[in-house]
Formats: sequence, structure tokens, C-alpha cells
Amino acid sequence: MPSILDDKLLSVRFAAQPEFHLRLVEFLHSYGVIERAALVVQARPAHGIELAGVNVNDAGVQKRFLGGIPTNNGWWQGFQSMVAVQRTFHGIASLPVRETPAWASEVHHDGHFIAGIWRFPELTVRGTAVEVIADFYVDIFLDFLRLVESTLGQIEEQPIYQTTWTLAHAPKLHYGSKSMWGQFAVTAPPLRISNLQWPI
Repeated sequence: MPSILDDKLLSVRFAAQPEFHLRLVEFLHSYGVIERAALVVQARPAHGIELAGVNVNDAGVQKRFLGGIPTNNGWWQGFQSMVAVQRTFHGIASLPVRETPAWASEVHHDGHFIAGIWRFPELTVRGTAVEVIADFYVDIFLDFLRLVESTLGQIEEQPIYQTTWTLAHAPKLHYGSKSMWGQFAVTAPPLRISNLQWPI
């Protein structure tokens, strides 16, 4: 399986916006999950949009970002930080725990936002435990956009953002949802494409 940085399909999709590709690789390396299945969402100001940036040292910005958003989902916990603000190369991070977090979100000085999760439910398929990306993971996209909006706060002119998401190491994940009887089960086998990348 090629490295996510060497994946030609990702390179083509990110050709006009290479910063998405670079931040993705840096993010996965930063949390030691470059070889694991992960769902990563990103947003950054659109090309040609002037954004003064995000003052990640501002107490109000930090409070809004670390506070996450209200949710009943326990897998990424509304991106609410359970530790003090963590500095990163590009800005700050929100984490559920300091050591080996199951998810992370970051806001960067230039207005780039990125978040990801690499913990998935486990189910048994033919006697073997497998990781499953559940249908409820679709909620991570709206939660992430709500986090971006909340962090930016009340500003005079709302910036236009471009977004994308990546399912890294997609062949490591089965797909699952609740059956008509309410029992959670595997509904589809893994994809064969190495990294599933949504267009920007």
C-alpha cells in the first residue's frame, strides 16, 4: 500500500490545493496514525479569499475551539477538549486525552481547520474482529463545520471555505449500520482503493 504522500490519486485530486495534502500527512504523522485507518476532515479559506488568519493565542478563540460543539456522540465528543490547549506547528489542538488520543482537531494560524478520528467500532466477521466505519460517522462532517463556525465566532463578513475529507487506509475498514431489527451489523466489505478522497 503506497504512502499517503505518494498516493497518485490523492496527488491529482490535491493538485490545485496541495496544502490540503500536506496538512493531511502532517496531521496523521503528528498523532502517530499514518499507518492506521482514519477519517480526516479539513476546511480552509477558498483561493483568493483574504482572511486575516485566526489568532490562536486569543483566549476567546481558544475557549470556543476547545469547547467543541454540543453532541450526544461519544466517539469524537463534539471535539470538546479534555486537556489544556496543545500547541502544534501550525496552531493549536483539541484532544480528548494528552497521551494516545482517539481523535484530534486543530485550528491553524492561517484559518485551516483539520480534525480526524482513528477509533472505530469492532464487530466480528467470520470469527475475526474487524474495525467498522459506522453510518453514524456521517455526523462528523456537520459537527466539524459547526466547530469551524463556532471557533471563528461573530465576524462581520463570513469567509468562504473549501472543504474535503479523506478516509485513509480504507481497505482496513468494513462498513456497518443498524439492521431493521435495531442490531448493529456489517453491511459491506472494505473498499479496495487505498485512500478514499472526496473532491474539494
